[in-house]
Amino acid sequence: MTEKEWGAGTAYRFEIHTLDDDRFIGICGLDTVNHIHRSGEVGILIGSLPDQNHGYGRDAIVTLLRFGFDTLGLHRIGIKANAGNERAAHLYASLGFTEVGRERDICYMRGAFHDHVCFDMLEDEFRARYGARG
Repeated sequence: MTEKEWGAGTAYRFEIHTLDDDRFIGICGLDTVNHIHRSGEVGILIGSLPDQNHGYGRDAIVTLLRFGFDTLGLHRIGIKANAGNERAAHLYASLGFTEVGRERDICYMRGAFHDHVCFDMLEDEFRARYGARG
């Protein structure tokens, strides 16, 4: 992401901090924001294993969804998981994302190509689950 993307409003990046001690634990954002088609894609990283599985990612993603739908007026927000990352896929489904497809051999890691599983959520699905603008 570049300053040009920030300035154009096509990418937004945020830090994730713990509530109890304000410790920095990761980053998240909305990328490939398209204001004409009203779509974007969530990206998230909780940096250390001890900080995972405490609900931080869940909270950050819901906050990003609220920002995308309420503040930016998006209609569709996507998110992707590496095909082998069952925890991420389970989290995304539990948040209300729908699995919509797969990008084959999209990512090269540790000497091999891997698929991404693609999910998305539409604005009306978000409103049904999380309520109206607040």
